[in-house]
Parts: sequence; structure tokens; C-alpha cells
Amino acid sequence: MRLLRGSCIAASVGLMAGICAADVFESGIALEDPDFTRSASVLTPGRLQLEMGFGFAYGGGGASTRSWTLPEALVRVGVVEGLELQLGAPSWEWRRDEHGRHEGATDAAVGAKLQLLEQDGWIPDVAALGFITLPTATDSLGANSVQAGGGVGVSYDFAHGIEFDADFIVSSQRIEGENFTEFELVLSASFPIVDGLDLVAEYTGQFRSGGGDGPEHFLGPGLSYDITERIVLDCVVGFGLNDLSDDVVVGVLLSVLF
Repeated sequence: MRLLRGSCIAASVGLMAGICAADVFESGIALEDPDFTRSASVLTPGRLQLEMGFGFAYGGGGASTRSWTLPEALVRVGVVEGLELQLGAPSWEWRRDEHGRHEGATDAAVGAKLQLLEQDGWIPDVAALGFITLPTATDSLGANSVQAGGGVGVSYDFAHGIEFDADFIVSSQRIEGENFTEFELVLSASFPIVDGLDLVAEYTGQFRSGGGDGPEHFLGPGLSYDITERIVLDCVVGFGLNDLSDDVVVGVLLSVLF
């Protein structure tokens, strides 16, 4: 799961994530969370959105590793037209692996998102993402240094409520004293089931250069439920496709637009 072992913005892989690319002022909520595909939309100036949830992972590299992370809190603020700022507060993580039990805070992060294009005909929504992580984590759960990254998110709404999202993120990483660059590709599609409930299918690939473990691949389903026009509940389950990936990852997110 992307960012499961880091802060809500970017402690382990990229910036933030979301499922819906709707205009958040006119059409509801566009989500930004580690366990969901990034949205290419930007909050309207003066709007604030709070997102929080939890992540769970089991397995990974053949080891019986388990980890829980919460509350994965993210605050998003619309600053000017086409620009929002984001603050990811440190989460608390519980992890058990071959080295024993670990517990503590994760890294915080700050970032920004700039909308480059709005959907018009066959032109999709496109946004640029940028972020830095801050060394707020317990020693064994963070990079212990400032890390940075950025990328591009693309969203397109088809007829009948069908939506496609694609993201490419590059970030610097440091795990257990080892520095490397991580590339992340995320592809997802959402399909309406009934009014207010969407089915989501998502693929995530993580690739590393200059160190770190080999690539990780995940594929899984999710659900997005509009409790109200301003409150959305999301859940995604990912299954690892290779030996280096966690066997199962789960993310749950509650998002409220003010």
C-alpha cells in the first residue's frame, strides 16, 4: 500500500492520494489519502478538507510482518484558484516483524498541488504535485532526514459516472540508513454501482533505483460511499502480486469538506 508506513502525505512514496476528481466546490469531495489514487482536482479557494483513516498491511518479502497506522490525518486548504496547500500530521504506527515489535510516530509532511489543466473535451484534468517530509518519526519508523518528491496526476471523467485516474510520482527515500529513489505508478478506474456508491479497481507499482528492495506490485478492489455531499467514506483492499510485496493491504478513509 502506498505510504502505509509513512505520513499521510509522503513518508514512504509519493504525495497524497484520492479517488474522485470532481470539482470540490460544485460537485462534492475529491479525496487525497495515502491508500487511494491521487486526484487531479484542487480545492476551491477558502475551502478546507479534513481526511483521516487507518492502514493495515500483512506479509511482505516472505516475512510475517504486520503493521497498523492511524489516524493518517491530512488537512487540505484552497489558497488561490488552482492551488492548494496540504499538511500531513504524524501518524502512530504499530509494527511487528522479524526484528520484534516497533511503535511510534511517523514523519510529517507538507505539500502543494497546482492544477495545470481542467477537463475539456478529450483533455483530462492534470495537476502537478510537490512535497517534503519532515523528520518527526521515531528512529525506526522514518527517514530521520528531510525527503522530497513530486509528480503528476491525471483524471478523466467518462460518461455514466465512469472515471479513470493515473499518477506518476518520484521521491527520495531513506530506509534503515539506505538512500534511494522511488518511482510510483498508480492506475485506477471507478464505476458507479448505485447512487452514492462506486466500485474502484486499482493497480500500484513501486520501483526503486540506487538501493532499496526490488519492485512491488499491488492490485485490488475498493468502495467509495457518499454519506452526504460533504462526507465520504472509502475503503480499498490490495493484494501483493510478487514476493517482495505485502500479501494484503487495507486502507480506510473518512473525508469531510468544510
